[in-house]
Amino acid sequence: MSSEVSNPTGFKKVLHVEWDAKAGAFRGLPKEWAAALPKGTYKEVDSSSKSLAPHLRAPAAKDKKRKESIFGAWRRSQAPMEKSGQNDKAVISLPYNVVHEMHVRPDSTTATGFSGLPIAWEEAMKGSGISPQEVKANPQAALDALQFAMEGPPPKKSQAPLPSRRTVNMKMGEALFFNKDVTDPRTCFKEFHQLGQGASGIVYSAIDDRKGTERYGQRVALKYCDLKELDELKTEIAMQSMSNHPNVVNFLEAFLTERHCVICLEFMDGGMLTNLCDTKRRICDESQIAYVIKCSLQALSFMHRQHRIHRDIKSDNILVDFSGRVKLADFGFATALTRSTMKRQSVVGTPFWMAPELIKSQSYDCKVDIWSLGITAIEMAQGEPPLMHEPVMRALFLITVNEAPKLNDRSSWSESFNHFLSKMLVKDPASRSSADQLLLHPFLQDTAKPQAFGNLVKAKLGRGGK
Repeated sequence: MSSEVSNPTGFKKVLHVEWDAKAGAFRGLPKEWAAALPKGTYKEVDSSSKSLAPHLRAPAAKDKKRKESIFGAWRRSQAPMEKSGQNDKAVISLPYNVVHEMHVRPDSTTATGFSGLPIAWEEAMKGSGISPQEVKANPQAALDALQFAMEGPPPKKSQAPLPSRRTVNMKMGEALFFNKDVTDPRTCFKEFHQLGQGASGIVYSAIDDRKGTERYGQRVALKYCDLKELDELKTEIAMQSMSNHPNVVNFLEAFLTERHCVICLEFMDGGMLTNLCDTKRRICDESQIAYVIKCSLQALSFMHRQHRIHRDIKSDNILVDFSGRVKLADFGFATALTRSTMKRQSVVGTPFWMAPELIKSQSYDCKVDIWSLGITAIEMAQGEPPLMHEPVMRALFLITVNEAPKLNDRSSWSESFNHFLSKMLVKDPASRSSADQLLLHPFLQDTAKPQAFGNLVKAKLGRGGK
């Protein structure tokens, strides 16, 4: 009685593909895969080569016929065939779901302190200002900074439950409104003056010339943005319009033209807080710094209670005016936390003001805004944020490995101010104070009056808004 061997089931053909550093090419790729790669990056494997590991060598000639007898019939019946009449030739598809993994490791013998870096990353590392000695001492922090620089463009206490993503989307949809009656703002606004230009667009001040409207004769700010960014702009408009607070720049309306999305905002005649930051002389005293930070914290407290994060707090995005008002602006990076995303991971913001956990691509929450505002307080006191003169990648590295920043000359500032900063600039976000906690700090109990601060703005900036 003869026994029969059944056809195999659940059969998988495992390919061993490896990178040959000496040859500068892949070894072991099927020809169909190799054809999809640039020329010179594939090298055929010599099946008789003794350099291959035993389990990778081709079967001996005496075994070849036997293997064919066992698997031949099944392969011919199961494998897809080419249409050219070669009915016994199996077709190997092109690869899919390919993941390119890099094997990078510390290496003190190289100029960068790493081996295995892609060429572009290696060149960036060489110009980063991070020495091999620093890499050796803090390899993960250096790699985090490098990865952030190359790939970057990532609440525990609240008074309301986290909303669902559906609820957030519904509220954003309700808040989004375009005035379709205006297709070109130049027809109903006059006296345009350019205030600034950035990556997100150009900002002008202009006078509303629409008679019979509540803003007739008032100066407003018009932000012209590329229509290609409309999806992101819709989020910015919705986030800002939902943040109706005395310390947030008011969203008024928005228009769509053939080329631009134009966002109409409340006009702040003093411009950016940056104009009050000077490295050569101290413009703001402690009471004025305390006033600005208190106003900013009031806005953040409101936002954070609604589970929203600004994510780009810095002096450029805090506006002031001649009456002493202080308001947060530019909600281009703002986002909302939901029950499904209690923390965020996307990396956004401006490097020198970024919190350590954001640079390291860790999960983060509203506390990133607190760190950034603490850096802004130092900026007001010293004229610029810490590490401003370092290359960006080195600054990112140092933010994660250095101790939390402090004032350069702590003795020239009050103990209360120094302590206040120490509660904001805590590297562990869980130990960092919240906006509500900071508003109770003694440093904010004796701030400048709005009129006094407005007089300072007017004296230093003059016609800053025009």
